[in-house]
Amino acid sequence: MPPISPARASRYLVRADDPRHLAEFISNADEDPSITLLSTIGPPDLPHTAVVEMSPEKADSLEQQRRSGSSQLKIEPDQPLSPLDEGPGGQVNIGRNRNG
Repeated sequence: MPPISPARASRYLVRADDPRHLAEFISNADEDPSITLLSTIGPPDLPHTAVVEMSPEKADSLEQQRRSGSSQLKIEPDQPLSPLDEGPGGQVNIGRNRNG
């Protein structure tokens, strides 16, 4: 697969129940120009999650491999975290019950 253009790249989280499957993915990602490994999460010698950039088509292909049973990888889009919960009208709820 050809290298992806930065405009087409999306960020994904890749996980596996068995850390060996993730280690194999990370090793193969170094050789695959369609995947850019950005970071790993977890202990350096045994990460539990990889943060990668790849095309949505590549992510779909990996997810289909998982569904067919030929891969143990779990692929999901990386979503930004927000420390604040906005309520109605943009009101910020901090440390308070959403119902009150």
